[in-house]
Amino acid sequence: MTDTTPQPGRGERLADLAAERLGSWPFILWQSSAIVAWLAWNIWAPFWRIDPPEFVGLNLLLSLQAAYTGPILLISANRQARKDRALWQQMAADTHALMLELHGRAPAEDEARAA
Repeated sequence: MTDTTPQPGRGERLADLAAERLGSWPFILWQSSAIVAWLAWNIWAPFWRIDPPEFVGLNLLLSLQAAYTGPILLISANRQARKDRALWQQMAADTHALMLELHGRAPAEDEARAA
């Protein structure tokens, strides 16, 4: 079977890498730890609080992350769908050729009959 999947561009490779990292337990644990640390520092720190207890800054950072994460994950998902579609088409062509071979006909004969 030949590889007919299109080669990803730099942006698509970056989106795949981001999707791989963002969709992992280490990332979820790291982000949860960072949020807990942010909240603890800004609630109990005796000096230099970055974000007062309304946590507008934290809300802004999480919204910004979500605004970029969604499209990045969609880019990666669309590229995976294209890869899956190309693989399915190749498998269907291979299966068709094998079926014709098993029935004693060459694929060229089948194409001539269809024309």
